[in-house]
Amino acid sequence: LLYMIIMCTADYVLLNGKIFVNDVEKVNNILEEISAVLEEQECSEKRFAAAVIYPELMRYSEFRNIIEAATTQLMYSSGVDYLNFSIGYMQMRPEFCVKVEKYVSKNELLRKKFESIDFEGKEDTVSSRFQRVLRMKNLETQCVYLMAFIEMCDSIYSLKGKDDLYRLKIISTAYNCGTDYSIEQLEYISNIPAFPFGTNESRSKWKYFELSKDFYTELD
Repeated sequence: LLYMIIMCTADYVLLNGKIFVNDVEKVNNILEEISAVLEEQECSEKRFAAAVIYPELMRYSEFRNIIEAATTQLMYSSGVDYLNFSIGYMQMRPEFCVKVEKYVSKNELLRKKFESIDFEGKEDTVSSRFQRVLRMKNLETQCVYLMAFIEMCDSIYSLKGKDDLYRLKIISTAYNCGTDYSIEQLEYISNIPAFPFGTNESRSKWKYFELSKDFYTELD
């Protein structure tokens, strides 16, 4: 079922003659793959989780991912902290994973629930950095990071019990731009076109959250 929305939103990414979703079947397959992993991991909000990262799947490039993953593995493992590269279907970055790991390590229940990423955000050795990149390249572990991130946002922004679309607005926007913002700032940012080139790029024509919302509501 998760693949159905792709046909409805492909027009979002027709920009300057370039179609970001240029292989609908491939994106459908990615969605099915992620759905299966989330099912195996007993994710209680499979559709919601997929909606959070859906815009990233629309602009995922297998070729670019190979290059960026290799570059990140080499440079990050060597001690370079700032890298503007993302890895995998969900386009995660090292600093994102470090933040999630640190949050998980502070809560005993989360440490048990997400033990596969319970590394306290340590990045002081070549080995700890190298192992993090390997986790980022693994779809099963990416899904764990995603589920932990959703729980982290629910806690940080007191979203439990809120309307699902409001939760999706805050969490999808935080996934795109980070959790260093207040909830009021995220509400504001959610109204700024950020897809597919980012918030500071005039070529971005669509709001990240709107894409996530379209995916989520079309499956109702």
